[in-house]
Amino acid sequence: MRRIVCVTGGIGSGKSTVCKYLFDKGLPVFFSDDRAKEIMHQDSKVRDSIVAIFGSEVYATNGQLNKEALANAIFNNSDLKVQLEKVVHPAVHADFKRWCDAQQAPVLIKETPLAIEKGDTTCTELLVVMASESTRITRVRERNPNWTIDEIKARITNQASDDDRKKKASILIWNDASLQDLYNQIDQLLTKWI
Repeated sequence: MRRIVCVTGGIGSGKSTVCKYLFDKGLPVFFSDDRAKEIMHQDSKVRDSIVAIFGSEVYATNGQLNKEALANAIFNNSDLKVQLEKVVHPAVHADFKRWCDAQQAPVLIKETPLAIEKGDTTCTELLVVMASESTRITRVRERNPNWTIDEIKARITNQASDDDRKKKASILIWNDASLQDLYNQIDQLLTKWI
């Protein structure tokens, strides 16, 4: 049976770093968030549905999605968030299925930030990337300098808890030390997978 390893973790944990390293090592990686953004730009049916929910202002005049406006609209409005997910998630799921069908490798990697929150059933294994809250806050502030600590903490609180992630993880990686330490942990996994 083909192994589909879903990589998840909270904001700032380093799941993208893990997935990029796995990709560099030759494993096929499906980046769910990136594909979702591409689908929201390229799929006219998805675009039309998003405009019907949020209005045309969520797309700029050049047709690009205004990610910040969309994020702000859904952050404190769970109804709008659910409506958006009902449009985007099925499209991403169908895209993932097509992607899987085109792959030959016995191990596929799926970066999926909401694997736990949404109960992703495509995973045969769940790799959870963990880091302390202070480390996560520092990382998020480095890439989003306009966000306040309170805004970052609110996003952390809005996600699954570390306890929930630990309970559901089949593989746990700690990403609080050096990049080399992270790579060493991943290399150990690769010896079992390849």
